[in-house]
Amino acid sequence: MFRRTDIAMIALMIGVVAYTYTVKNGTKDAAQELAKLQRQVDAELNAIDVLNADWSVLTAPARIQSLVEVHNAQLDLHPLDTKRIIAITDIPERPAPPPEDSIDDILARYGDVDASLTTGSVLKPGQSLEPVLQPLDAGQPLEGDQ
Repeated sequence: MFRRTDIAMIALMIGVVAYTYTVKNGTKDAAQELAKLQRQVDAELNAIDVLNADWSVLTAPARIQSLVEVHNAQLDLHPLDTKRIIAITDIPERPAPPPEDSIDDILARYGDVDASLTTGSVLKPGQSLEPVLQPLDAGQPLEGDQ
């Protein structure tokens, strides 16, 4: 007959085999995903190389010169006049931004502000909450209810 420890060991071995199988499949799936991403990266790098080669062909000075000669009548291009080239110091500086108003200037526009004024959420000195917190009658309508 099997003892309890034999049954426990068999169950443990089955669990280890199942876990090993799960880890193996997870690793295999991750390796396949990695290979797929590597192929995508290689394809993008090839596309970049092709685009760089196209750009080199399109911007070749000899090609641009031949296009200018063919389309000179429509483009009406002329060599750059050296009088149009200036030094960086000849460029005027940006004008200074207008000064921002201070809070005192903004308040002065609205006239004198009474310092004793408070918002509805702040009690005035000496004011209590009693008149504010009065129980309502069940039959008494609330403000705004008509």
